[in-house]
Amino acid sequence: MKIYSKHKNVFLEFICFLFMLLFMYTAICKFLVFGDFKIQIEQAPLLSDYASWLAWIIPSVEILVALLLMVPQLRILALYTALALTEMFSLYLFIILNFDDHIPFSCGGILGTLDWTELLSLNIVFMALASIGVMIWSVPKYVNL
Repeated sequence: MKIYSKHKNVFLEFICFLFMLLFMYTAICKFLVFGDFKIQIEQAPLLSDYASWLAWIIPSVEILVALLLMVPQLRILALYTALALTEMFSLYLFIILNFDDHIPFSCGGILGTLDWTELLSLNIVFMALASIGVMIWSVPKYVNL
């Protein structure tokens, strides 16, 4: 089955839109409850030593990636960064779920309704989407998949 260039572009746009939505939403949620977010990071066993700067860096990077996804020339960089961020968060969730009795914090907003296993599953879906986006972007324009 061939996926024509138009369909590849639409799917890539959709993936980028989903990541922009996800990262802007989560960053805004973190900034809206910044004090609580920082305290939650301080309580996280693997992150507590870095809480003061992670509380600023994480939502700032999320916003930066969302903005980069809007610039076609920077999308591949943004997709790789989105993939790296989702991989790091998934690894962190996996470690917390499997090796620690204390789950330090929860997500806010709509994502706060998910339990940690569901959040990990959602993250894996976004890792797959980022990987697909990278593959679509990386395939030469003259090759039809």
